[in-house]
Amino acid sequence: MSVAYLGLRQFDDAVNYAREGIRIYKHFALQNHPGHGTACNNLALVLYHRSELKEALEMFKESLNIRLNVSPQNPVDIADSYNNISQVYHDQKTFDEAIKCLNERLKIQLESLPANDPALIITYNNLAKSLQAQGRIEDALMYSIKASKIQYKP
Repeated sequence: MSVAYLGLRQFDDAVNYAREGIRIYKHFALQNHPGHGTACNNLALVLYHRSELKEALEMFKESLNIRLNVSPQNPVDIADSYNNISQVYHDQKTFDEAIKCLNERLKIQLESLPANDPALIITYNNLAKSLQAQGRIEDALMYSIKASKIQYKP
């Protein structure tokens, strides 16, 4: 429900449903359930869209920790968690941390996805964005070219 309300930009309802989801997992002692990681991620997404970056970062990290401990066999969710954390760091202008998270995401993706998977476009573009923000233009260009090669492959 929280994601649906987020899509409607009804942030107060989205936060309430996300917090309720987390409360339910905790009430039934399911903190180590994959759904709890998803619930934390959903709350973090809403908080991120409300520009509550500090709390969003905490929830994204909690989601990542749950996913690493509970479902390490699901690399897509783990990679997405690293991407979400990187976006908060980027917005906070903590570019070194953003790049570290994006490199973790990229490592997972290169181990689990084909080399031309469209998901890599997002990672390469996000790396380019953070590198450019640091003034590392040549490095940023390298990742932009990698993204373009996948996106515009004939």
